[in-house]
Amino acid sequence: MRRSQPFRVASCALAGLLLAVSAGADEPGPAPVAARVEGYLGGAVIHESGNDRESALDAGGIGKGIALDAMAALLRRRGARAAFLDFGGSSQLAIGAPEAEASGWRVGIGGLSQGRVLGEITLRDAALSTSRASGGPTPAGPIIDPRSGAPVFAPRIATARAADATSAEAWTKALIVDGRAALPAARRHGIAALVEDGDGIAADDLTPQPLRP
Repeated sequence: MRRSQPFRVASCALAGLLLAVSAGADEPGPAPVAARVEGYLGGAVIHESGNDRESALDAGGIGKGIALDAMAALLRRRGARAAFLDFGGSSQLAIGAPEAEASGWRVGIGGLSQGRVLGEITLRDAALSTSRASGGPTPAGPIIDPRSGAPVFAPRIATARAADATSAEAWTKALIVDGRAALPAARRHGIAALVEDGDGIAADDLTPQPLRP
């Protein structure tokens, strides 16, 4: 995506720096950190030699989606008609439907509060991703707004449904950065989405239904 868009795979160097600072790593002061942020905003340059430590590409933000899509492609090539792939409860991909539920696979949608479940949706031949900005430092590091270089610390959770897992993963990061303001753009790209923040829930074509027994 272009620099003006709220998703960028080149933000890993900055995310790593912020994670190190939050963990108490030695840094010579705010000026060098500010200089590295300014350099990041100037554009990431990736050298073939791999000697540029300030720039890098990292698929971490969408890596699970890429892996899920590759696994699904392999299963389909080998004749699988029904399968449900789940990476850690935050990334899912459904192929077909289980025998007992022709409409698809039932998936719970998590809420902003830890352990809260908003309800469930049915997933068939589609993928689902959920991302969270916790409101403070986390072991996984922050989600970065690529337009400012600043971490997103506003409490927010976003879920996106897409035809493929990579797109679902990417869109949840954009929804975390821009919040509910990104819902119209998601819709234009065929993405069903839900965002919960301090103001409540906003959804577009993704409405969880009450949990069934």
